[in-house]
Order: sequence, then C-alpha cells, then structure tokens
Amino acid sequence: MSQLDQILARGQQERQSLSRLFMAFALVILLLMLAAIGSISIISRVVNDYTAYRDISQMQMALDEVRIAEMILMREQKGQDMPLVEHELKEFQQEVERVLERYPDMQGLEPLYRDYRQSVIKLLETMPKFTLSYNQTRDHYFRIKEQIISFPVVGVQDNENAGTVDPAHLQQALTKLISALSDATNNSQRRPVNVQQRDFTQSHMANYLSQVDQATQRLMAMESQLNRTELHNLLQCVERYKVAVVQVGTLKMDYNDLSTTVVNRAQTLSDTMNSALANHRRTLQQSYDLVHLLVLMALMFTLATFILVFTLLRSRRASLRVLDDLSLAVHEAQKAADAKARFLANMSHEIRNPMNAIIGLSQLALKEPLPAKVTNWLQRVQQSGQGLLRLLDDILDVSKVEAGKLVLESNPFDLHTVLEHIDAMTAFSARDKRLDWRIDVGADVPAGLVGDPWRLGQVLLNLASNAVKFTQRGEVRLTVRVHRRQERSVELEFTVEDTGVGIAPEHLETLFQPFEQGDPATTRRFGGTGLGLTICHGIASAMNALLTVHSQQGVGSRFALRAHFPLAELDTRPPHQRITALSGVRIKWHNGLQARPADWRSWTAYHGIVLPCDCDFEEGDISDPHLLVVLGDEPLPETSLPVLRLRPQWGGAVNTIEENALALPLTSPRLARAISRILQPEQEREVPHKHGPGLSGLPAGKRVLVVEDNAINRELMLGLLAPLQWQLDLVENGLEAVEQVKRRDYDLILMDCHMPVMDGFDAVRHIKSEGHCSAPIIALSAYVLPEEKARMWQSGFDDAVDKPIQIEQLQQTLSHWLGHSVAVPEPPRKALNVCQIDGIDMDLALQNAGGQRPILHKALALFADQLTEFASQQWAEETQFQKALHNLKGVAGNLGANALYWLCHQAEQSDDDTLRNLLRQQARKLAKGIRRKLAFQAEPSTQEVKTTRTEFIDALRMGDTQALIWVGGMTPASLNLTDEQHHALIKALDGFDFEQALAIVENNNND
Repeated sequence: MSQLDQILARGQQERQSLSRLFMAFALVILLLMLAAIGSISIISRVVNDYTAYRDISQMQMALDEVRIAEMILMREQKGQDMPLVEHELKEFQQEVERVLERYPDMQGLEPLYRDYRQSVIKLLETMPKFTLSYNQTRDHYFRIKEQIISFPVVGVQDNENAGTVDPAHLQQALTKLISALSDATNNSQRRPVNVQQRDFTQSHMANYLSQVDQATQRLMAMESQLNRTELHNLLQCVERYKVAVVQVGTLKMDYNDLSTTVVNRAQTLSDTMNSALANHRRTLQQSYDLVHLLVLMALMFTLATFILVFTLLRSRRASLRVLDDLSLAVHEAQKAADAKARFLANMSHEIRNPMNAIIGLSQLALKEPLPAKVTNWLQRVQQSGQGLLRLLDDILDVSKVEAGKLVLESNPFDLHTVLEHIDAMTAFSARDKRLDWRIDVGADVPAGLVGDPWRLGQVLLNLASNAVKFTQRGEVRLTVRVHRRQERSVELEFTVEDTGVGIAPEHLETLFQPFEQGDPATTRRFGGTGLGLTICHGIASAMNALLTVHSQQGVGSRFALRAHFPLAELDTRPPHQRITALSGVRIKWHNGLQARPADWRSWTAYHGIVLPCDCDFEEGDISDPHLLVVLGDEPLPETSLPVLRLRPQWGGAVNTIEENALALPLTSPRLARAISRILQPEQEREVPHKHGPGLSGLPAGKRVLVVEDNAINRELMLGLLAPLQWQLDLVENGLEAVEQVKRRDYDLILMDCHMPVMDGFDAVRHIKSEGHCSAPIIALSAYVLPEEKARMWQSGFDDAVDKPIQIEQLQQTLSHWLGHSVAVPEPPRKALNVCQIDGIDMDLALQNAGGQRPILHKALALFADQLTEFASQQWAEETQFQKALHNLKGVAGNLGANALYWLCHQAEQSDDDTLRNLLRQQARKLAKGIRRKLAFQAEPSTQEVKTTRTEFIDALRMGDTQALIWVGGMTPASLNLTDEQHHALIKALDGFDFEQALAIVENNNND
C-alpha cells in the first residue's frame, strides 16, 4: 500500500470514528430531549396541582369567613338590639315626648306605645323559630312582611299638610296580619312538633297578637285627641321604625339562608380539600424526585459534553494531522503530475526528434528511384512512424486531461469541413473491410458554428475509428441532428452507430478510464491502447458536452455526443462550397425517388435544390433538368444531361474529376465540388496544385537561416530545402544565430526552440529587440502543449512548424510567409487568376470588385493601410473607436475577410479588452499577409498592369501604395536593378519604407 493510500485509509478511519461519535452524541441529545419533554409534562401537572391547592385554600378561607358570619348572626338572633332599630326607636320616643309636652292629655300614649313596641318585637323575634319547612316558612314570612309594610296606611292628599290615619283601614290591616299569623300557626300544627314549640305557638303567639290588637284599638280610640299635623309626624316616625324592623328581619333571614346553604356543603368541600391536599403532597414528592433525576441527568449531560468536547478536540487534532498529510500528499502528487507532464513533454521532444529524422529521411528516400520492395518498406516505415506519433499525441492528450490543462479554442468553423475530414480518414478503413460507411446530416443542421473544430473532429474521428475497428460486417453510421435550437445557438447530437462486437454491461462503467478497453479477449483480437475513449470523455467534459454509450454485446454500439455551439454570424464555408447559383437547380434521380440516400436528401434540402417527382428516367419527362444522378454503374440510355454517379466507397478507386463520379458517403463539400464542376464548367476554378514528395512552388533566390542543434535534423532540413535553390546558412544554437543575423539579411529564419548555449526563445527576443532583422522567424518545436505555444508567441516567433516536420505543413507555412514562385524568365509561366490571401475570400473580393484585379489589388493595399492604422491607433473616446470599428467591419465584409468581420461584429457588442486586443493582433497579421502576397504575387499580364519606370518612381516619391502593386509586375531588368537590389527594393516596400526604396532605384540610375 502506497503512502497516499495509507493516509487516505487513516482519513477514512477518522471520518468513521467521528461519524460514530456524532451518532452517540445525537442519541444522547435525543434522550435528553425526551427527558425534557417528560419533565415539562410533570412540571405542568405540578403547576396545575398547585393552582388547585391555592383555590382550595381560598375556599377554606371563605368557609371560615362564613362560619364567623354565622356565629355573628346567631349572636344577634339571641335578642340583641341592632343599632338601626335603636336609632329609629329613639327618634320615635323623642317625637312622642315632644307631642306629650305640647299635649299633656296624651301622657297615656307612652305606656301604650311601649306595650305595642314590645308586642311587635316579640312577634318578629318569634317568626324565624317556626318549625315549618324552609320554603313554607319563607313564604309565610314574606306574607307577614307584606302585611306589616302596608300596616298603617296614611292617606296623603294634594295638600302636603293634609293627611290622617284611617282607623278602618288600620283595623283591616291588622285583621289581615292576624289572619296570616293564624294561618302560619295552623300550618305549623299540621306537622309533628315538640312540646316546647307547641306551647310557644298556643300561648305566647296568641298573647302577642292579642296585645298588638289591644294596643291598636287603644291607638285608634285616641286618634281624635291628636292634632292632625302632630299625628302625621308621629306616624312617619312609626313608619320608619317599622321599616327598620322589617329590614333587620330580612337581613337575619338572608344570613340564615346563607348559613344553611354553606353549612350543608361545608363537609363535602372539606373532604374535597383534604383529598386535594393529599394529592398535592404526592405531587410534591414526585416533583422532588424529578428534581433529583434532572440534577442527575444534568450531571450526566455535563460529563458527556466534556467527553464530547475532549474527543472532538482530539479528533480535530488528528484530522488536522491527516489534512496536513493529505495536503503534503496532494502537493507531492501534484509535483509528480507536473513531473509526469514534463517527462512526457521531454520524452515527446526526445522521441519526436528521431522520429523527425525517420519520417523525414524516409520521405527523402521515397523521392529517389528505388526497387518496389524497398519503396514498400519505406512506406511501412512512414506508416509506423505516423502511428507512433498518433500514440504520442494520445498520451499527451491523456496527460492534459488528467492535469486539467486541456484548453479549447473558440473560432468560427464549417461543420461540413470537419465531417469531410472525418470521412477522408475513415472511408479507406471502412472500404478495406467492405463496411457500409455513411454520414447522415440533418437538413436543419447549421454549417457555421463557433467552437474548437480540431477537438470536435478528434472526438468524432476516435469514435468513428473505433466503430470501424470493432466492426467486421455491416455498417458504421455517423449521424448529426439538431437536439435543441435557440436564437443564437444550437445543441447538436452526434451519434456513431455500428454493428460490431458490442460491449458487455460489466465493462461499460470503466469504459472511459485510461487504458481500459473492455473485454481482454477483444483487446487481444483488435488491439489498441484504450486511450481514445478517455481522450473523448475528457474533451467532452471540457466542452461541457455529454458523451453517452449504449451497447449490446454481439449486436453493436451507439455512442452519442451532445454539445452546444454558438452560431457563427457569417458563412464560414469556402467559396467552392457556397454554390448559391445552384438554388432552384432541377436534378433528376434515376431509378426512382425511393433509392435516394438520406444524406443526399438532407444535403439538397440544405442547399435549396429542387428534386422532381418519383419517376423513372425518360427523356423529356421533366422540363429542362440540369443534372442526372445515377446510383452505381447502371447503364443509361443516351442522354444529353450531365451525369453524376454515386458509388459505394468500397467499390474501388474512382477519378471524380474525369468520370464525374462520387464515392459514398456524401458530404457537403464533396457534393458542392462535384455539382459545381459538372454544372458550372465555364467558371474558373482553383485546381489543386499537386506537389510531389518535396517542396515546390516557392520563390527562388531566398536566403534562409536554419538554427538546429541536432545534426540529423540539420541534414534533413538541408535535404528538404536544397531543391528550392535557396541560399542556406546552418548554425547550431541561438547565440550563433544572433551573430549571423547581425552579419547578413535573411528572408526567413527556421529555428529550433530548445538548444544549448542559447535557446530559441532568448535568441528571438535578442533579434527582435535589437532590430537587426525583420524576416519572419518560424519555430521548429516538438512540444505541443499550450504553454509551449504561448511561450513561443510571447517570445516573438511569427509562426511554428511541429516536429516531426510534415512536408504539407512546411509547404503551407513557407507559402504563407514567402508567397508562391515569382515569374521565371524562361519559359514564361501563365499567370494565376488571383492570388490567395489567408483570411480573405479572394473569389468574393474579386466578384465585389467587378472582376477587375487591378482595382482589387489597390483596394487590398488601402485595406492593409487601414488595418495597420487601426491596430496601432489609440482612441481617446469610445465613440471614435466604435466609428473606426464599424468602418473596418464594412470594408472587411466587402473584401471577404470573414473571420475579421466576425471579430469586428463581436467587438461592437462587447467592451472586453481581450477581444479588442485579439482584433488588433489579427488586423496586424492580416495587413502583413496582404502586403507580402501583393509584393510576391505572380507576374501580371501586360493587359492588367501597364506602368513605366517613371510612373513607379513618381509613386515612390508620393508615398503612393500603388507602388506596392506595380513592383510585383516589374522585373529587375525593367528597373535597371540586380536581383539583390530588386530584393532589397521589395523588402523596403514591404516595410513601407518608400524613402529607402526610392534611394535604391535612384542611386542605381545615377550609377
């Protein structure tokens, strides 16, 4: 077990320990919560019991107060006079005394009143002692009370002094009172009573009533003796006294009722209170026990918290140690990954150098006449070298994916060009295995996208190559469909389906891991490293795309890539693919519409080509058809229509130019070229220049400096460049290159990046900073990492050629910087129709110039000036920049500078400084390319450029850029210059140094 695995295992153990600890802590917290809930419930019950106890205590206090009131009431019932009665009696006596003083003959009234008072008091005191039922006694009492209240009715008439006692009415009232008392007495005798009560009723009550009656009779007899006014006052006193006596009786009766009710229920209330107190004592005991339990639980919780905190601190220290170890391990792993990346880059560099020699020397050897057997060996050597290079690229790509350094570009591209490249790389393998290889593109799939075409093509090519490799019979199909479309973007789904061996379900999970290839038996059978799908998965992740696989063993597999692309706002297709003139072309399909391939249908719908109805070929069955399409080698009747034959890709090699045949599957660029070739033969088309194994088509007489420390590579470069008849200087390091540049002027410098003494990066910086040479410097590098490329551009390299050197790439790079061959004196070479400038659609530009090449050349020269000024200008205000940007955008669109037009459009909608810097960089690069192409273009004919040496000198004096166009059509002899002076003249004009150019021409003329 490695150190990292041990650290990870320790970390896992620590995490498990922490997990168990937190689970225990959570359990303790849960138990405490349950205990708290129970405690709250018990405390709530205690509070309720305490409330009940408080209420019972208050009830007991009320009961005590009632008992005290009862005692007071009983004491008053024993005959004690109440203050109210005494007060009224005293006032009555005082009033009687005043009457007697004024009326001496009324002295006999006082003893009579005293008897009356005693009789009434005795009567009232006796009433509550009747042994009747409570309700009966109460009813009779109120009847007597009513009679007493209405006893002496005093008639008060309108005159307030008028009033008298009606003796008849008084007699009537007393009679009613006596009757009521008799009824009460009779009712009391109906029930069994004791002897004392019976005696009281028979003797005392009758006596009291008789005394009252007698007193009343006497009072009535004396009525005539009293003055009306005095009697009225006296009767009012009697009335007040009577009312006071009745109120006392009522109060006593109310107290008696309350005492009776309370006493009857006092015992029940006392029992309830005693029971509640007992329950309260039990609850208090439980609460006391609960407090003990809570205290114990609090102690346990404190102890558990202390243990938890101690354990957490200990675990934290352990975790910190693990994290430190992990950080150290990650740092070491990162260092190891960086070392691995550097090792792979160095190994790639070291392997590519000998591979450069192997492939390059084999290419040189193939140029020589050799026996067929040796030629076959060398071809196999080249194929094996190319295969080894692809393996190196795969390893580097996997390293980038693992390190997270896979960088994607974002440029406009044509999807059909990518598909054509995949078809070119896959069709031959499918044809060798006689597989049906098809590419099916939906009619609504846009061609112009923004993204990384190289990485997209790499994913699709890997998937298609794997499908062909693992399929023995049947078909392999690449399908492109629109999954979701928005206003300015589209989500495409690319599917690669095959009828191959398929993948077992248990191997699908590890399919995208490095060096995994499913079944080992399949690996032994078909070979491979297992890196392709890993690279595809890494690229898909970097693209934010989704890569899925569905497979059934023995049936086949289906890989799907779903990716999102912004739409390019310009047509990125090359000129020969934009056959807008074919819109509405009528095409006849031989043998019926049902035989048409799906890809043909989608392509014709995409380009707006009209297909006729389903019918067999007969002359005249469609009005004015333009083209007849035939599937395979079927014989045709005689016809005057152009014929395009579609043949299976495994049907043998076909010459598509001479036979008008096209191999399936169909792609948009190939169909465009075929139909354009057949239907528009009168238009001038660019015929591909066929190069041999070596470099050709480059201008002669150039002086080139080759800086390379490897002797074999120097020999290889000498072999590649010698046929061009260039003057070559070879040095071994950057320091020698700097010194050599100081001594001589060069048209081109080819320099390796990694050399002893001084590497290529430092050498380029010295050369650029000292200004000794303005020639383009091209890097020769075996490094392909993005950091290496960025370092090249930062150092000052103008371009780069990867090792091992591919002749096609070197040819393209040299042509870009040096142009094509200038006119050769003998024999005169036919001029090209129009020069090709990278970044400009020259066909569109020539069309917009009305087909006049001199006008186009002048417009391009002015455009180069505008690009230079735009790239170097610093605007103080944003409005000035936007105006210049809009102007540049319009000119770029007219001259076919599509990529620059797109950049201008993006810059108008954004204030990103990075985008604007990129725009300036592309403007400088395009301006430099325009001037170089115009300076080194093929010699124009006399009909196109007619100028004299005098006009040329005048243009130099005026600083007219027309001189840049004229100098390309003037030979050294026409200017009285040697070849070396002519070259210096062109170099000066290339740098817009009109004064130096004028000096060269005039000094030579003076000589």
